[in-house]
Amino acid sequence: MKKCIYVMVLTMLLWNCSSDDDAQTLTQAPLPAPVSSCTNGPVCNVALANGETAGTVAASIVGNYTLNYDEIQTGGPFPAAAVATAEVTSDNKLIFTYNGDCVTVENPFQTSAAEVVFRDNCQFDVRFAVSESSNGGLNEINIFSFDGSQFFGQFRE
Repeated sequence: MKKCIYVMVLTMLLWNCSSDDDAQTLTQAPLPAPVSSCTNGPVCNVALANGETAGTVAASIVGNYTLNYDEIQTGGPFPAAAVATAEVTSDNKLIFTYNGDCVTVENPFQTSAAEVVFRDNCQFDVRFAVSESSNGGLNEINIFSFDGSQFFGQFRE
């Protein structure tokens, strides 16, 4: 009986959607632009230094994020409670946007099994240390001075 009802409903749907039916045209609303549409920002690609290993982004942290900043030390480019967006890509890039400014950072180096560091010397002049939580997924993005000597704070969901 269920199969018969299913076939009847499917037939009615197909009948009502025939190509000569001009009653109504459906349009899909445009999708919002993905975070990765960083068309107005630079692409940073700092060469690996001697002894650094090319970083590989963990599959569990690939995705788009809206993050809140916890300032630990003043002097960085982000104020306390700043909100930013980040996209971590499967091809080892970080696209980071704050206050309308964005940057695509390539060529991270590996600091541990759970962390890669992206060096941005062309937009915010910092290191983004992107780490995976022990359960998988994004843990945080720590913000350091470009030379790595100062820890400014961290972005978290």
